This record gives sequence, structure tokens and C-alpha cells, in this order.
Amino acid sequence: MRLAIYPEDGADGLLTTIASARQRVLLTMYLLTDQRFFDALQAASQNGATVRVLVEQNPFNNTASAQIAYDKLRATGIEAKYANPYFRLTHEKGIVIDNSAVILTANMTSSGFRFNREFGIATDDPGVVKEIVDVFDADWSRAPIAPANPYLIWSPVNSRARIGAVIASTRRSLDVYAEETQDDAQTQAMVQAANAGATVRLLISPPQDTSNDANAADLDQLQRGRVYVRYLSKPYIHAKVFVVDGALAFIGSQNISTSSIEFNRELGVIVSDATAVRRIAETFAKDWNLATER
Repeated sequence: MRLAIYPEDGADGLLTTIASARQRVLLTMYLLTDQRFFDALQAASQNGATVRVLVEQNPFNNTASAQIAYDKLRATGIEAKYANPYFRLTHEKGIVIDNSAVILTANMTSSGFRFNREFGIATDDPGVVKEIVDVFDADWSRAPIAPANPYLIWSPVNSRARIGAVIASTRRSLDVYAEETQDDAQTQAMVQAANAGATVRLLISPPQDTSNDANAADLDQLQRGRVYVRYLSKPYIHAKVFVVDGALAFIGSQNISTSSIEFNRELGVIVSDATAVRRIAETFAKDWNLATER
């Protein structure tokens, strides 16, 4: 597995990989607004690669951008569809490039790679790549599918059980990046880990509107349950990551929210590569030291 950390690593490596594709690019993306990615997809198509893109039709507060993305893709001859309406939202950020797959926390927006804390994992594992292709094909054709690869976490299929198992496996430490805390079961699981003696830390960005903070109730519950919570403004925390005991990580599109777990199409991956997990843990430690107490 190959880890990218944003904004430090920048988007150039991913853009070059997409633009260099020769066989296929299969992209499922919640928000696609960065012109650099349109250019990279067009370059792959000009190479002769099959390029297909699924975009969410009704992203929150951003419906116009979906229409623009769809029209841009179609205008350059790229096959594009709005994502399967069976799901409340298709919030996945996954891409297959030839025989590799990339799983992102980031949307393909300017802020996603320049201003946010984000992560991406690339892998050539044949089983992982095949399952992401199979789910893409199923979602493209609006067909049901029951993915089962042990390393991948899919909403709404298995996120509840598998993310729960990741949290429950904590023995010494649990470090969490979150944009949202709006799911009672995961909140309770983190509190249980803290009450069992683990050091549980959560990094989140402060609310833009303190009078209407949808995360506040769960954050209060976490702090009452001995979970340490800090705010980090820059970079903005958009990542969705759990690091367990410094040895295992979950990276994906799944927010700590009931909608994300139960109703959306989402994709995450379990990471045990020692180098990747160490880099994530080191980045968390750096961000934690820059953050302020809630």
C-alpha cells in the first residue's frame, strides 16, 4: 500500500497517475470540481483508456456543481452517470486506474488537496481492485451487490459492523480524525474504549456556526466519557480516520454519522502496513500538538 497525506503531498502524483492510464479509469466521486482532474481524465481518455465516472447528483448545498461536472465530462466524450439513487448519497471517493485502486478521504476539489487534512491509500492488491471494480460496475448498472473483501468497508453493507470492530479492537490507544460526530453507536464505542483504559483522542475542526453545531451533542458525550477532544482549524479536518494501538488504521469516506453508515454509498479500507500506519500516527501527533482544547 502507498499512502498520500494531504495537503503536504499535493495532488500532482495522483493527477499524473490518472493522466497516464492506458487501460481504464473508473471513478466514483462525491464532489468533482477541480479542473486539474477533468484534464487528467481527458488525458487518460486520449491515451485510449476507458474512462467512466459516477458523480453524486445532489451533494449537500452543491447541486449545481454536480450538473457542471456531468456536463464537462460528457462534453469531452467521457462516459458519466449520476450515481445510483438507491443510496441517500454516493459519498464514496474511490478510483481504479489500470490495475491499481486509490481510496481517498478527499473530494476532487481545490480545497480537498490544498487546504484540508486528507489521506489516500493506493494498492495493487488484485482482490481489492477486483471488488472495487465489481461494485463500480454494479452501481453503474443500478444492480445489487454484496461485497465481502475483508480489507474493504462498504456502506451501507458492512460499515456498522466493521468500523465497530475496529474501534472495539482498541487496547491502548485510539486516535480519530473526524469531520462529523453524529452517530450514537460509534460515540458509545469510543467512550467504552476510553473507560476500558485506552487513551482515546479525537481531532475535529471547530464549527463555523457555534449556535448550530450538529456535532456538539456527541462531542459533549465523548468528553464526559473521558475521550480527549481538540479543535484544529488549519488544515481543516475532512479526513475520516481511526488509528488503533499505532498498528492498524481505517481510512475512508465514512463520517461518524448514521447517514454515512446506514444509508450512503461509502468506501473505506483497513490498513496494517507498518510504514503507512506510522506516518498516519506521526501526522496525527503533529496535528494534535497544534490543536486547541475544546
